[in-house]
Amino acid sequence: MNKASAYSAYWGLVLPKRWREWLNYSPQFENPKYLNGWKMEYLNTLKYATFKNKGKQLVLKSPPNTERTGVLLKMFPLAKFIYVYRIPFHLYYSTRNMWKRAILNFYSVQKISDTELDEIVFEYFIHLTGRYEEDKKLIPDGNLIEISYEELKADSFGVIQKIYSNINLPDFELTSKDLLLKLEMEKKYQNFQYQFGDDTLQKIGNRWGKYIRQWNYKVTDPG
Repeated sequence: MNKASAYSAYWGLVLPKRWREWLNYSPQFENPKYLNGWKMEYLNTLKYATFKNKGKQLVLKSPPNTERTGVLLKMFPLAKFIYVYRIPFHLYYSTRNMWKRAILNFYSVQKISDTELDEIVFEYFIHLTGRYEEDKKLIPDGNLIEISYEELKADSFGVIQKIYSNINLPDFELTSKDLLLKLEMEKKYQNFQYQFGDDTLQKIGNRWGKYIRQWNYKVTDPG
């Protein structure tokens, strides 16, 4: 977006009434011209980041990439993937809070109603997760690990060590001391507290029940 790129999904945050045109990439990628333009832009961005970090392997946290697994594998066949899922009840409130307190206040140039915001939160998650579930079978064995946010939060050091081991990342021992220091600093962070209304819980259960059950959470329990 800093480069005024036409290929950033995050224009959907600036223009939330047209979010499907930007945040849902799959239809756009059916256009070869658009797909090739996105690949060139994305690759240039990664090259720049790699150069700035003196050739270190990149770790990318990108929610829109959740639906780009197939495209990314064609570009980077040896890429490794870490998929983090979360109690959908908490995910709903966290995502909605991000939109309310940050995106709509500082980035959006369009106003939307609470009903419209709910549709973005629910439908975008369904779109991303559905694409991921469809394409994750393309990832070679040993290059994907799926973990829960709750597991990561409860035992951050142990889970990160498991990630290194499961997808065969090197040199965990070399980074473990710095990791422990970083985790100690992160203990100061306080999660946002949510009020779970019955109507909202029912709505989340109806819209995201498939994934609540798939990830072995309780349909009626926000945790």
